[in-house]
Amino acid sequence: TLPGVEHIIENVSMNSTELGEYEKMEKNFLKWYEESPIGIRGFLDRATIFMKMHSIRQKAIEQKLPVIRNILEENLVGKTKSVVYTTYIAAAEKLKNELKDFNPLLLTGKSTSGERIKMVRDFHGDFSNRAFIITAAGGEGIDLTPASIFVYANKPLTYADAKQALDRTDRRGQKNKIKAFNIVTSETIDERIERLIERKREEYERVIHDVSGFKKWFEEDEAKNVRELIGSMIAERKLSA
Repeated sequence: TLPGVEHIIENVSMNSTELGEYEKMEKNFLKWYEESPIGIRGFLDRATIFMKMHSIRQKAIEQKLPVIRNILEENLVGKTKSVVYTTYIAAAEKLKNELKDFNPLLLTGKSTSGERIKMVRDFHGDFSNRAFIITAAGGEGIDLTPASIFVYANKPLTYADAKQALDRTDRRGQKNKIKAFNIVTSETIDERIERLIERKREEYERVIHDVSGFKKWFEEDEAKNVRELIGSMIAERKLSA
């Protein structure tokens, strides 16, 4: 039996200027979406809509970097190590600079298979590497059990991907209880994504013992989640108008 996971949400606020910039970006994105051809709204052009949505997601990450550093400073005691996850290479590279005092390793889609193997080996064997920063490229086949602190700089858009990222630490060989921090920027898309992923987690828990129900749940994909997410954003904006 694994030691378990303690989930902790850390809320981050933007100042009024930053929040104003974010709200303008979000408003422009939703306006573009509503005025786009049916093909885009129907996700025939998924790349376009993902790219435009990612700009507002990355805006919400900017406030989190010093908070993540503080979390590591407060929780990395003794031989404790950490994993920090983000879906964006640009954010991962900024995190590497922000966390330089922890001698972080950085694994992204740009990393070669040889670099990947060496980084995982170093994380297990070199005490000086206190942090391991990963993107979705670090989702499968990686054992990061030396870490007992896990931080989501931002969540992926499916519960399965979020769980898979955490499972790199919460797996056989883990001897310590994991503290999993989820950093959420208030009044941004982060809050809506958190509600979406939490609902998907509840659905997963309900159907996991039901083969037919699990198959139906498992067939949900990132595009469907994004469509649902944007629909809720538009509805909320219209209610507040």
